[in-house]
Amino acid sequence: FPEDWLREQALFERLVRGQGSALLEKRYLRRDGGISHTLIALTLLRDADGQPEGFLSLVTDINKRKEVEEQLRQSEERARRQLAEIQTYYDTAPIGLCVLDRDLRFLRVNDRLAVIDGLSVAAHLGRTFREVLPTLADIVEPLLQRVLATGEPLLNREISGETPAQPGVTRVWRGNFPPLRDDAGQVSGINIMVEEITALKQAE
Repeated sequence: FPEDWLREQALFERLVRGQGSALLEKRYLRRDGGISHTLIALTLLRDADGQPEGFLSLVTDINKRKEVEEQLRQSEERARRQLAEIQTYYDTAPIGLCVLDRDLRFLRVNDRLAVIDGLSVAAHLGRTFREVLPTLADIVEPLLQRVLATGEPLLNREISGETPAQPGVTRVWRGNFPPLRDDAGQVSGINIMVEEITALKQAE
């Protein structure tokens, strides 16, 4: 690889000018068309008069390390794509979505829920459910505490009340409250999915 050879030549020159040793990753093109990755440690050798005499080159095969790095890079890229897809769904979902921690503080809120509540996304984040929606807290908080205590989801629960979006107007929602778990399987919070069904209830 010409660019690797040029970098190695530059290292040779720096070593001759006085630097004692250096490291360089260098690729070699194999006869079978593959690539060998190496790590080269170069040390300048001097004669009895202190003049540059040659180089000691220690070459280490790092193909396995490169394979692991490439697998990790691909894994990270897949994770980034998946997160981007999830974020797109989160942002465009037609229902209200949010995540609460064990203290019932908002960690994540989508735009639809912000519209339902009549508050900006930023006005939710870091605040507790009661701070954001005090008129619904007495109804919803017992349900959330039950999920935290049992680890069991609550599904298709109808909730009615008021939000800052329409003070004095009673509205109806259908809520799903599955628990959020950490890597150890412990309940670390709650996912909330809310769909407004006020018009449906009025029609019924």
